[in-house]
This record gives sequence, C-alpha cells and structure tokens, in this order.
Amino acid sequence: MNRSPAGRKARADRRLAVDAAMVLGLLALMGRPYLAAPVHAWIGAGLTALSAAHHLFSRGRYRGRRHTPLRTVQVALQVLLLAAVLALGYSGARMTWPAAALWPAGGGLPLARRLHILGAYWGFLLMGLHLGVQWHTVLAAVRRRRPARAARLDRAGAWFVLALLAAGYGIWVVIKRDLLAYLFLQTEFVFYDYGEPAALFYLDYLALLGLWVFIGHYAAKSLRPPRPEHSAVQTGAER
Repeated sequence: MNRSPAGRKARADRRLAVDAAMVLGLLALMGRPYLAAPVHAWIGAGLTALSAAHHLFSRGRYRGRRHTPLRTVQVALQVLLLAAVLALGYSGARMTWPAAALWPAGGGLPLARRLHILGAYWGFLLMGLHLGVQWHTVLAAVRRRRPARAARLDRAGAWFVLALLAAGYGIWVVIKRDLLAYLFLQTEFVFYDYGEPAALFYLDYLALLGLWVFIGHYAAKSLRPPRPEHSAVQTGAER
C-alpha cells in the first residue's frame, strides 16, 4: 500500500469523487417525477455499485484497535448508509422488475414500497450526515485547488454564513414537505406536486442536504480532540 503523501492524497481524492457521485445520484433519485423510469432504475443501480466502492475505499476505518468516538460514528454512518442503499436497490428492483420467480415469497410489493421510502429518505439523511462528518476534507480540497478564493471566503466568514442559511432553509423544507412522515413511515406513498418546476424541487433538496451536512460537520467537530494551539488556525470554515 502506498503510504506516501501523494498516495494518501490520491486515495482521499478517490473517496471524495465517489462521495460526490453518490450524493448527486441520490439527489437525482429523490426527484422521481422528473426522471423517466429506466433512467431512475439505472441511476439506482449505479448508486448501489458506488456504495460498494465507497465501502471498499473506506475499509481501513474498520481496522485498528483504537476506535475514538469520532471513528465509531463514522463507521456507524457507513454501515447504516450501506444498509439504506441496499434496501433502496433491492426494493427498487423488486418494484421495477416484479418477476415472481426471482424473488423470495412473502412481503411482496407492499414491503418493497415501504423499504423504498425508508431507504430513500433515511439514505438521504445519512448521506448528508456522512458528508458533513467528512466536510473538512471537502474544504481542504477546495483550499488546495483555489487557495486565493478560499482564503477570501475564510476571511469573510462566508462558509459559515452560507452553511447557516442552507441549514435554516433546510429546516423549513422538513416542515413544508412533511418529511418526518416519510422518515417514520407514517404514509406508504410519496406525494409530489407534478406542477412544481424541477429547479425549485432540487433547490429544496439541496437545502435539506445542507441541513444534514451542517449537523454532521458540527457534531464531528465536537467529537474531535482539540488541536495544539501552535497549529490551530481559526478560519471562517471552522467556526
């Protein structure tokens, strides 16, 4: 295994690329009315494959004898996210290709429908929390590629202001779209406004993702041990 700084950076970039693809895939899937059925099915299959790749790239977190509280949370999020994506993939395939000979008896379509709702909404929540826990690596990548622009944003506190605005709007989205009903399966059907423009729908879900990222990022900060004062640099992103 390549343990050089370049090797570690390459692995981090691969994990970041897989994370980004998973987020975009699940975000697209949430807008079911805006996707043709075959497109929805293929994105779902791709998301399942990406989840397996993500687990492969992150397998190192399962090893080691020293499990800090933060690492325990990271592992738990990965396992729960994998379970949600697998439930989403299985139930999606069950509803899309309901060939009785291919599926075990019992449960049937009603069970698949319930699993699909739970997998989608809990998967989206867990994806956001997982991304939030890793958000410091996203910021590091931005600073590495756009150091001057990132420094200006840091000095202005723009990262924190944008995160706070997104989280506040995300709370409104939870209420407006009655998302708790889907998270706790108070209904077995998802209700869409088919006249709503796709841009507005996805803006709401981006804000919702921002809420989960915000919660995950600051929860992770509370679990990290404090850095030594001589190396700690307070920036707008770390407020």
